Amino acid sequence: MDRNKQQGAAKIIIIVGLLVLILVGAGTGAALYLSGVLAGDDAGVAGTDGAPAAEPPRGPAQYLELDPAITVNIGRDGRRAVLQARVQLMARDEMILQDVRKHMPLVRNNLILLFSEQEYDALTGREGKEALQRLALDEINAILEQESAQGPVEALYFTSFVMQ
Repeated sequence: MDRNKQQGAAKIIIIVGLLVLILVGAGTGAALYLSGVLAGDDAGVAGTDGAPAAEPPRGPAQYLELDPAITVNIGRDGRRAVLQARVQLMARDEMILQDVRKHMPLVRNNLILLFSEQEYDALTGREGKEALQRLALDEINAILEQESAQGPVEALYFTSFVMQ
């Protein structure tokens, strides 16, 4: 009977040991998940320098209207036409919009030059307007980068677009 008691005690020790290992493993897994290492997103992914990758700031959208509207002459079948566009910029950091305000003369100048290079027929469809929108956003962000601003403008919107 002594042998049966020893086997029973050994089984209990093995079961208790397995339960302890399971609890320790579950606790470690929970700790890693909650710390972001196993979160499934990029929260724990390190950047190229070994530091955790910083997430871009995501706040509410803030807008800045370029006032007055931008009005330029554009080409139309060898003649001239007029393009007038109201533009609003969107960023999620007020500091970026302050940088745009600070460099507004340069921003307006470059947009006027860009818009005046356009051809009427290229802007009649949605694709042409969206291409101009991307070019204008790139132009503004190039200015901000050149002037060591806080960051890029996230979006540019035409709130009015008239050609005659």
